[in-house]
Amino acid sequence: MSMLNVYNEIKKVHPDFVLLIKSGTFYEILENDAYVLSNISGYKIVDKTNYQLCGFPSNVLAKVTNKLEQKSINYIVLDSRDNYDELERCDYEKLNKYEHYLEKGKREVKRKNIIQEYNQYLEQNIERKFMDKLLKDIGKLIDKTREI
Repeated sequence: MSMLNVYNEIKKVHPDFVLLIKSGTFYEILENDAYVLSNISGYKIVDKTNYQLCGFPSNVLAKVTNKLEQKSINYIVLDSRDNYDELERCDYEKLNKYEHYLEKGKREVKRKNIIQEYNQYLEQNIERKFMDKLLKDIGKLIDKTREI
């Protein structure tokens, strides 16, 4: 069974847990859980063919689980090499803030994507005549938001 299939099966039972799946010397976090982890830890989300993925080296697991615990987010640590055996679990039950950080993470990724698109547009049009005015207008908007 593929990691994505295992992820989907476990998420049916534990939809509000971040699944940290050990794969070799890394941990891989899929789909919605990737948004949560990206938001609290800053790890980049990679678009695979049919799912979202982020990950980290196994030597920082304690750092990641500490952040999840500080934010009161449920998690389960699994090992893909041992038939996805559960290595660790933290359950905050009704205090779990998974949904909060999921929405926050999705919003943040969406904003970062928009910023990337704008940045790409600006770089591609840097020689255009209207660029000085556009940059001046953007600067004014940024200055106004700093006043708020």
